[in-house]
Amino acid sequence: MPKIERKEDIRIEVYPEDWRHQSRPFRLTNENKDMDADIQRHLIGECHELISQIEKHVDGVKYARLSFSCQGYCEYCGSPWTEDNDICNGGCCAEDVKNMALVFIKEG
Repeated sequence: MPKIERKEDIRIEVYPEDWRHQSRPFRLTNENKDMDADIQRHLIGECHELISQIEKHVDGVKYARLSFSCQGYCEYCGSPWTEDNDICNGGCCAEDVKNMALVFIKEG
């Protein structure tokens, strides 16, 4: 599939029990957008372990959670995904243009 999804802005949000701060969580974040899938999985695993440690050992925490944003990219050239479908990205590169032609042939 030409569209790939990357998790970005992987972070841990810690919400304190004190009601005055509930709408403003504390964040531990990694905003590296160029991580490959293996590094992302490793970082997410480390985040889950850190959340477990926070919940066990930090007083005054209402809850901690893992959060991230997802962004689609072209599998071939890495351009940000701009289309609603998962097959072609509006001709962002030569490979994507080939996919566009294949979709047109199948639909035509």
